[in-house]
Amino acid sequence: MAWEQLGSERTRPFLIAALAIAAALATRSLFDVLLPSLPPFASFLAAAAFAAYYGGKRAGIIATLASAPLGWYLFLDPRFSFSKPNPIEAVRLGIFLLAGVGVTYLAARVRHTQLEAHNSRQRLTLALAAGGLGVWDWDIVNDQLVWGQGFDAVNGRTGHQTPRTFAAFLQLVHPDDRKRVEAAVLAALDQDAPYDVEFRTTWPDGSLHWASRRGTVVRDDSGRPVRMIGVGADITDRKKTEAALLENEAQLRRYNEQLEQFAYAAAHDLQEPLRSVSIYSELLMRRLGSSLDPQNLEFLNHVNGGARRMSTLVKDLLRYTTAVDQEADLAPVDCTAAAHRAIQELTPVISQTNTAIQIQPLPEVHAFEPHIVQLFQNLISNAMKYRSPHRPPEVRVWAERCGAEWVIAVADNGIGIHPDYHQRIFGVFKRLHRHDEIEGTGIGLAIAKRIVEHHGGRIWVESQEGSGACFRFTLRAPPPAPFQRY
Repeated sequence: MAWEQLGSERTRPFLIAALAIAAALATRSLFDVLLPSLPPFASFLAAAAFAAYYGGKRAGIIATLASAPLGWYLFLDPRFSFSKPNPIEAVRLGIFLLAGVGVTYLAARVRHTQLEAHNSRQRLTLALAAGGLGVWDWDIVNDQLVWGQGFDAVNGRTGHQTPRTFAAFLQLVHPDDRKRVEAAVLAALDQDAPYDVEFRTTWPDGSLHWASRRGTVVRDDSGRPVRMIGVGADITDRKKTEAALLENEAQLRRYNEQLEQFAYAAAHDLQEPLRSVSIYSELLMRRLGSSLDPQNLEFLNHVNGGARRMSTLVKDLLRYTTAVDQEADLAPVDCTAAAHRAIQELTPVISQTNTAIQIQPLPEVHAFEPHIVQLFQNLISNAMKYRSPHRPPEVRVWAERCGAEWVIAVADNGIGIHPDYHQRIFGVFKRLHRHDEIEGTGIGLAIAKRIVEHHGGRIWVESQEGSGACFRFTLRAPPPAPFQRY
């Protein structure tokens, strides 16, 4: 009977207590004939325990309190009377009341513990099923493998097909993975290493599956391994997804390489016709300049200027496509020296714009030095290009440590950038001003972003329009030198 479904929540304790008392009365009446020497309240004590176990403390207390007068009236001398019992019977009644309360609390606690254990097992079963996991238990001493609920789907086997010993389990592992799995188990047993292994296995239907096993070793007081418990899962779908992602990544990498090669070839091939247009337009201006009317002369100037701008765009496109194509080993790079090398490259522009540049001591980073020089050169050049006409240009460079990375900042007091354009400025050929306002092709920051991301870092800008800009980027610190003994 589902006692939890009996009656309503309010009436259930009374109904269970009544049923328990009725059973106790019937039992006590029977034993009154067969075993008259049986203590009169023994069956009622069992009724209190039953009521408390299935109905809770309330039902147990009700059964105890209701059984006391019934037992007194029916089974204590003088019977069928509420006359004052003799001292011995009075003691029995008092003991019953105390024992009934104690048994009630004990039975209710046992029931609560059992329900909690049942609910925990149910939650664990549901969680394992939701995660596609199964539990296994290996008795190392007796070499007995026990597979928990849910492992049929993980192993692809049921009943007698399931391996019961470690050797039988190894036979199910793909031959190419068998030694690796056995080595992982031995390392867990001998060296207390984590047991976490993935391997291939063939199911009875002939299909090849990937499986994972994780476990922990239980040892006795002497440290000897006696048991190993863990979980397993069928990870075939995950492995297929990983393989598909790797293939897509490789294909995307090939497409990007082909696209960069095309951009490089196209830009390189465009240089010659652009150079011809520029040269011949200048020749026409020299030979026919005095004979051309102002309108035709303006047309030639537009042709020549457009050819020069197009040539600059093509050169910058070449710079972008080749910005990080060098396959070089990363090494410690002194950013202070790299920043000063960038300043040397920009000396003419610095003198022309009268820019004050302050380089604070910078750290070493794990990078490719020519890329870091190019990065500083682009950011400092960008700061001078977008200087404010109302104050002398200033550029400051400093660094801050953040965990395993360095955050390097390049700040200026220029015209600033509206927050709406903080992301856009890092795009290729993305400009915020016309060519007649500020020269450039809009590719310097795109190259800077590509260099930083190639080194596993991030770059961003903090700025408000009219109040300068601060470009920050992250680079990894060099790994610690290996320890050497002398």
